[in-house]
Amino acid sequence: MPRLSSFSRFARFTRSWRFSPVAAAALAAVICARSTQAQVSFNADFGLNSQFVWRGVTSTNRFVIQPDLSVSAPLAGVTVTLGAWGNIEPAHYDGPTEISSLGGLGGPLVTQSELWFTVERTFAERLTTSLGSSAYVYPHVGDLDAFNTVEVIGTATLEAFVSPTVTVAYDVGRIRGAYLEAGLSRAVTSEQRGEVTIGVVTAFSAGQGPHPSERDLAYYARNGLTHVDASASASFSLGRFTIAPEAHVILAKDALVRVAAPDRSRGTKVWFGSTVSWTTARESR
Repeated sequence: MPRLSSFSRFARFTRSWRFSPVAAAALAAVICARSTQAQVSFNADFGLNSQFVWRGVTSTNRFVIQPDLSVSAPLAGVTVTLGAWGNIEPAHYDGPTEISSLGGLGGPLVTQSELWFTVERTFAERLTTSLGSSAYVYPHVGDLDAFNTVEVIGTATLEAFVSPTVTVAYDVGRIRGAYLEAGLSRAVTSEQRGEVTIGVVTAFSAGQGPHPSERDLAYYARNGLTHVDASASASFSLGRFTIAPEAHVILAKDALVRVAAPDRSRGTKVWFGSTVSWTTARESR
């Protein structure tokens, strides 16, 4: 359920290793100390979205607010980034056609939090790889906190006329299964009009469906193809601010992905939104 329906980031990484605020602060201090001659950048995103849809599954089918704060620094040939993200339901969603992680409780309230870090490197100026981890945490509402967990996530993107991307996320906490994505995107950049990107992602569950003998939690109704996500996004820069509207069409295969409301399932779902971003990073001259 990290970012899933009926379902922001903090839990045990494994039974023997814990990620805590102290560890995050220590890692941030190492980044800053080792990067005195490099530029450390601070970034803030403020997302306004029509729904909260994560990996195809609808967690909230009404308006949500999603802030994200991060700090990045080059270190020994790689870029290390630490971040914190949250999903906020700003109102009381308790109607018969509304999906709410709060179970009808009044908002605003953070329904999910996430602490994350990535280590990224680019090879030959074309292949970008990243490896990191995300810890997810939920409030003590209903059984939401049963989904507190952590994932290890690897991504590889090849810059080309049409850029392929592969992502593998393995849940090492609650589910102990993998989620896979394979995508293609095409970005068109204009100095006057910004950037427009068209993309499509095909997603699969490889062990995040039900497992009758080991656990009673699952992110999907079955393993295999879960959904296809077709998207269009734009990006416009205003100084250090960037405005990025986007729209997604979800072609649902899995039964949980098809849920659009408590009483309604759809083979096709649509959500849209926009993110305003700010950064201290300066473009290289």
